[in-house]
Amino acid sequence: MTTPLCQLSAIAEGQAKGFPYRGGQVVVVRRNARIFVYENRCPHFGVNLDFQQDKFFSYDETYLQCAMHGALFEVETGACIAGPCRGQPLTRVAFELVDEQVLLDQDFVPVATTRKLTTKPDTTRG
Repeated sequence: MTTPLCQLSAIAEGQAKGFPYRGGQVVVVRRNARIFVYENRCPHFGVNLDFQQDKFFSYDETYLQCAMHGALFEVETGACIAGPCRGQPLTRVAFELVDEQVLLDQDFVPVATTRKLTTKPDTTRG
């Protein structure tokens, strides 16, 4: 069984977009006429990859990048090739593309992001 996530037209070629899904988030990447779907969660620290909404790529737009510590992930495989989680891949999400609509495997339940990127004021200084 599958669950509709988005229309393919919502993601421009060469771009990535995050979507809420069942208490967590997923990121859909459209590159070279292919679609890749991953859980939007760094395996190192449990935060979403994007610091700003839908900003998933490294500066040269070659890799997905975690905004927390700069880990780099291959778009095609989800493999971490640099950073503190080297060797730990992103979680791939099974999907189907039917009539220009991205459908996720209904059995997939994302892990809720455990940490948020926030800045707290320093209250230790007087």
